Amino acid sequence: MLLFTALLGMPAIDETISWQAPAECPSRDEMMRAVEHYIGRPLADERVRARGSITPSADELGGATAFELQLRVEAHDGAPLGRRLVDRDCTVLSDAAALTIAITIDPDAVERATGSRAVPQATPQAVPQAVPRAESEPRPVRRPDVERSDARRRTVAPRDRTPKRVRCAPSPASRVRTRVPCATLGLDTGIQAFTLPAVGPTLGGRIGVAWRRFALHLGATHMFRRRAEVQADPPKGGDLALTHASVGACARLGVWRIEFPLCADVDVVAFSGRGFGVTTASRARVPYAGARFGAGAIIAPVRRFATGIRVDATVPFAAYRFKIDGLGTVFRPTPAGLRAVFVLELRAP
Repeated sequence: MLLFTALLGMPAIDETISWQAPAECPSRDEMMRAVEHYIGRPLADERVRARGSITPSADELGGATAFELQLRVEAHDGAPLGRRLVDRDCTVLSDAAALTIAITIDPDAVERATGSRAVPQATPQAVPQAVPRAESEPRPVRRPDVERSDARRRTVAPRDRTPKRVRCAPSPASRVRTRVPCATLGLDTGIQAFTLPAVGPTLGGRIGVAWRRFALHLGATHMFRRRAEVQADPPKGGDLALTHASVGACARLGVWRIEFPLCADVDVVAFSGRGFGVTTASRARVPYAGARFGAGAIIAPVRRFATGIRVDATVPFAAYRFKIDGLGTVFRPTPAGLRAVFVLELRAP
């Protein structure tokens, strides 16, 4: 590989032709004979001054063994000319130096000797390079290498405007800058107290939509039949159950994957009862309404599933009681009922 540079503005050279090269490279005499061959006459009468040197170099050739030619030539008109070449063969560099000096002396004679336009033959790539100038002349400003500037230029990735994936988790780590809610489907089971005559199981479900800090839902719950006795021997009383539908909202507080919902619901309730121990067994329903307030702790181990616990307190809007003909009041609910449940919830997307 050969790198080639032509520079103007070289200082004057005192010695006619000066040449330095390693022992394995062509000597000064061999190089001067090559110049005479190109111009077709002796150098004795020519007014040309040149200074050249060949030194070992590994730069610009990927670390391979190479030689570097530094050449400065001043023709009879005083115009300076500089050459810098790098090649693995110093013979090529010596011949290039001779050809450069010959071109400076007589381009036409060189063209006749070579049979073609006299230009250095091995010049595959030209690159700008600064060289020293006379102290009295201003130093040129080197223009930056465009390719290196492009390579070092910081690449700014285009802004990703793809909507972020919706998540139901309310924690800051899962913050979603979108108003699209997620859908929820939940199932809960647990126990109730003070709503029916005895502690008993309860089963419920709800569907809803949830945003990061707020949720709406519709639900239904059934509290299984409990017995209320008004006479032990013979036993008389009623078997009571309760089913209610609800609509509500929750504030969603959370940290990491743990959610702490604070909920309020309005319940539409239907007591259902069946008498026992009486002459005529009968069934009856007593509707009423109430408010329910709850709090819980929910954890979402994966994106589409959550589980936890919730505790609710139910307050009737009025005092209600359940009566059976011939027995009177069988059961009167307390002013507040409690429910503790285990929650499973599916979320989408």
